[in-house]
Amino acid sequence: MIRWPRRRAGRILLVVGVIALIGIVFLGIRVWQVRTTTAIAHIGSLAVEHHLMPDDLAALAPVQADFGVAGGGDMFLQTGKGLVEVAPGGSMSIVHGPGAPALTSLAIGGDDAMLTVAADYLGALNTQGVPVLGRPLPYPGARVAPSVRPGEVYLFSRVPGGYRAYRFRESGTFQKLFQFDAAIVSIADTKDALYVATGTMVVRMARTGGDLVFRVPEDDRSTISSIAVSADGILFVATEDSIYAVIGKGALTIVNDSGGEIRWRNDALHVLDRRRSLFYSVRPATLAMFDRKAA
Repeated sequence: MIRWPRRRAGRILLVVGVIALIGIVFLGIRVWQVRTTTAIAHIGSLAVEHHLMPDDLAALAPVQADFGVAGGGDMFLQTGKGLVEVAPGGSMSIVHGPGAPALTSLAIGGDDAMLTVAADYLGALNTQGVPVLGRPLPYPGARVAPSVRPGEVYLFSRVPGGYRAYRFRESGTFQKLFQFDAAIVSIADTKDALYVATGTMVVRMARTGGDLVFRVPEDDRSTISSIAVSADGILFVATEDSIYAVIGKGALTIVNDSGGEIRWRNDALHVLDRRRSLFYSVRPATLAMFDRKAA
């Protein structure tokens, strides 16, 4: 049996204690960093579910803006690794690897049909997950936006003299809807209403014109990046660092430190915040969020 001198034994214990303390400090710092980088400031009635963390999105970089959410809860992102499917639990699988033709936009409608834009053609994916080029776009560089109406999607792009929006029907026809001077950044609809967003405002379109329903507050210097509408009529407006809920003529900030691209599905608002490298959902993204009993 080895007997260490008391002083040496004491020094060893001190060194072990210091190492352990350093480990605890670094662990605490790491936990604090994770909480700081992933925490979402939101109204109390909402619950946040993280799907992908900053490290996950960094491994998939670059992540494009357009994404889709299927009725079963699976989410689809365009990334540097190709088209990636994210299950509700956070597991990932590659649907279509990077290569030609590369996806530049996608949307999943209320009927769960995914339409894609690749090589300036509107199309879909075949059974192997490879984009099939369908109809040529009215103008190059168009983005596709989902519709709750079965067999329909919207497209918007820059055209000579402004920015134009189209409705595409599964019959293969493009319908010109309207043209703005300002850049169109997002389109969303319900069965009864159609909304279009520019960088500073959201307009509800009608046959006789448009009605302004939201304008970015003067104290918010960011611009609108995306809009979505719930089944019960809440208009969600996302800027780069905030998310608003608009009901009638009133607007409430429901998230005040995160924003980006948003999609509404299954009573949840799905958020792709590329500025903070977060992909998460908040729920209930319905009128229930304003129920005091839910808070």
